[in-house]
Amino acid sequence: MKRIYVLGLLFLCVAPACHKNERQQIEGFWVDRHHSMILRHAGSSLRIDFSGTYIGDGPFEIQVGAAKIGVPVEYTKFHQTLTLSADQLGSNVWCRVSLPQQCSIQSWHVEESGALPKMIVFGIDGATWRVLGKLVKENRVPHFQKLMNQGSYGILDSVEDSESPVVWTTIATGKNPDQHGIHDFLDGDRRPVQSMEVRVKRIWDIISDNSSLTTGVLGWYVTWPVDTVSGFMISDRAFQNQYEQSFSPAELVQPFQEAWKERGENYWDEVKRFTSFPLDPDFRHHRSSPLFRQNELLSKRLLHVYFRDSLYLESGLHFYQLFDPDILFLYVRGVDYTQHIYWQYMDPSETFLKPSEQDRAYYKDIIENYYVYLDQEIGKYMDLADRNTTFIVISDHGFQPMRKWAARDLSGAHEKSGVYIFSGPAFQKDFHHDSISILDICPLLLQQLKLPVAKDMPGKVPMEVLRNSDTAPTFIASYGPRSTNSQKPLASKVDGEIMDQLRTLGYINN
Repeated sequence: MKRIYVLGLLFLCVAPACHKNERQQIEGFWVDRHHSMILRHAGSSLRIDFSGTYIGDGPFEIQVGAAKIGVPVEYTKFHQTLTLSADQLGSNVWCRVSLPQQCSIQSWHVEESGALPKMIVFGIDGATWRVLGKLVKENRVPHFQKLMNQGSYGILDSVEDSESPVVWTTIATGKNPDQHGIHDFLDGDRRPVQSMEVRVKRIWDIISDNSSLTTGVLGWYVTWPVDTVSGFMISDRAFQNQYEQSFSPAELVQPFQEAWKERGENYWDEVKRFTSFPLDPDFRHHRSSPLFRQNELLSKRLLHVYFRDSLYLESGLHFYQLFDPDILFLYVRGVDYTQHIYWQYMDPSETFLKPSEQDRAYYKDIIENYYVYLDQEIGKYMDLADRNTTFIVISDHGFQPMRKWAARDLSGAHEKSGVYIFSGPAFQKDFHHDSISILDICPLLLQQLKLPVAKDMPGKVPMEVLRNSDTAPTFIASYGPRSTNSQKPLASKVDGEIMDQLRTLGYINN
């Protein structure tokens, strides 16, 4: 049965995912009424079945890539099936289709032969078993619990200096900071680090260069400016209106802007799920209000990051429906933000800060409610995914109460023990195993995608969590350095905003 999805002004027909050896439904989207984009596997053929009306004077032609193909019309009506070979489509993973202005499409169905492994990677900054484990026991996060029951889980060991851009780059590259080049939130010129400063290939670069798999990357740390991958990428700065060099392909800016507008209209009401505080969307116009300062702090510490995460999660869900990439990488940040600020309200007995009873009543549930929110969002992806899709849930570090003063208003601090959940056909079921390293994640992903592990990656494939431990990884000496157009950082209009956010969380002092 077909399902109809709407994204902004984009109307699409989407069929359920097919399994291996069936013809696979893939989705495209309409840039406007007459231009569509389809993500395909390099080397694959396509079949496009479409119908509608044409009222032009001349012959009706559809353009697929560089080729123009005539379509027969009978009394203004047409119904055509085009089969396009891999030779006709070439090596580009994006197939662009153009229709004449006098054409109106009533149905549009695209199929690609074959199927490849499916994987969704959720990066949850700061997730800790201290909170997640409690919520699992209370049956408040059923989708996390289902992934655990269907897979392996435990503590993911981070590094002592667990600054997010460093660790997320380590996870994506399988390399330590001296190898990949990211050592801090800021570079040597005291600017927020940028992607061209990453020296080695990240997992999506390796996939794009060495396989026919398609990828999607949304919001991952240090992805501005974006790279060209075998699929799509939206940078970690896109939500701040840093649209230049935040989208690959560039056409994705339009649906992302639609999602940004929708989020802007709704997130103030939605954020009430986290706190009982009487939020005022117009607080900036009520500076004399006794609640002005609290509204201002909530805006910086909760609303800002919820807007960010909800934008990437909603966009990711739509793009997953539209393009059906083989591997999706999605990063969210709100757990880290809320645990830094609100740990004292969740459990004041553990922290040196002691909030008032009124403030505790307002804020005590924010952290746990954020985990519950992410659980619900992950459930949406689980509902859409193929039944054999592998889910990888990881954090860059864990969290603990701050028992002595370190920074103003902060009551939660990083600790090395993070979270991993590996769920899918390849993993042991309901299996608890600790002491996997963040350096092991990239080798594991490569092994699962049937790509060689690089010998210059310090980590290893954690065979203990796999159902078939006889499937040994293959190896390659190295995937080599990362090629970039320029090693010089670019000017970014949101550097100041990023610096302010880092100060709010105590990551930088000036």
